[in-house]
Amino acid sequence: YMVIVNIEIDKDIVNHTVEKDPSLMRCIFYDSESGAFVTQAFLPPTGGQVSLIPAREYDVLVYNFDTEATIIDGDYNLNYILAYTNLVPENIKSRLKGRAGKGEDEMIVYEPDHLFVGKLEDVYIPMRGYGMPAFEIDIHAETIVQTWIVEIDKVRGAEYVGAVSSVISGLADHNLIGRSEQSYDEATVFFEAASLTKDGHFYARFNTFGRNALAGRKQVLSLVITD
Repeated sequence: YMVIVNIEIDKDIVNHTVEKDPSLMRCIFYDSESGAFVTQAFLPPTGGQVSLIPAREYDVLVYNFDTEATIIDGDYNLNYILAYTNLVPENIKSRLKGRAGKGEDEMIVYEPDHLFVGKLEDVYIPMRGYGMPAFEIDIHAETIVQTWIVEIDKVRGAEYVGAVSSVISGLADHNLIGRSEQSYDEATVFFEAASLTKDGHFYARFNTFGRNALAGRKQVLSLVITD
């Protein structure tokens, strides 16, 4: 049977401007009882058709398939599929050593790209006779990534600074996109897209999966400065 999937992407994001639509969307049909992978299709950002869908009940997940930093794993089951980013290499991590209270086991990761995710639960795809119109479903997708802005005034000695590396701790390591849950695993996000003027004004914009889900976790910003 054929199913028409109509996708609407919410591009209204706080602190971030979406310059263009995603180039490709992945649409996965999961068994609604077990969460097991059944079939998939790769569609334009507005949606398209998915063929050979047996009549049954499904959970449907869509997300953009064009991210560079954001990685998807566990896609064999809706309960385990998650979005994460890679650890930074050792040469970057070594520049960040020596911060108070941070040890060798600290998880320092790259910031994620925006990932637009949409989900429908318990969708019954009915049996269709020959010549009958395709069954249609509508999915609304929105980002599961947050864009944060950090500004600091009057950084002393800014005129002597050559470069700034920034990390912020106490953040979620990943997002379980099939369950719409943030991680209880803690990560520190590394980002270099920052500016520091000679008069000491620091400005940075970066992406994150959000605060760590454990209650009471604090976010600590560290600036590693080289001359």
